[in-house]
Amino acid sequence: MTEIDEKGASLRSTLKAMREELGADTYSKVLAALPPGDFRDAALAGRVLAASWYPIRVHRELYAATRAVAPNEKNIPRRISARSAEDDMRGIYAYIARLLRPETLAGIAPRILATYFRGPVVTAEVVDSGHAMVRFVGFKGFDQDLWDGTLCGCETIIRMAGQRDVRSERKPLSRAEDALVRFTWSK
Repeated sequence: MTEIDEKGASLRSTLKAMREELGADTYSKVLAALPPGDFRDAALAGRVLAASWYPIRVHRELYAATRAVAPNEKNIPRRISARSAEDDMRGIYAYIARLLRPETLAGIAPRILATYFRGPVVTAEVVDSGHAMVRFVGFKGFDQDLWDGTLCGCETIIRMAGQRDVRSERKPLSRAEDALVRFTWSK
């Protein structure tokens, strides 16, 4: 089973958010705790390339190293992903997000996620006032942390569009890498 790839720009955003959320000392320990290899070397040197693709396992390894180094930190994937999404959506993107209805954002979510992941398919099946049903297919290599982080990033973008009480509920499908996610929100 070949796992999906994640864009370096997404990982760079995650690393930046991780450093801000955990502090410089803990962040350095997390990077040092990564398994030896090219990604660890690149992360330690600050040379994760934005335009490159990396195996999704390195993101899993980041969360595993964080749990090993800082076992008392709670909700790591959600905290990191929320901060990362907020950083990614600064400036003109934040302005545009506020102009769009969340239904529009849910409809273009598949194209947005395609810029971060290579391999899987995301389809907005139902988009209506206050909710959307989105199918995630082929997210090979995703574990609970990656699902939590990715869905939190989606929730954060909907929240940045001016919505409140944003929630997501993931229903796993027949394969572990597939899910149907219901997003809900209110104005």
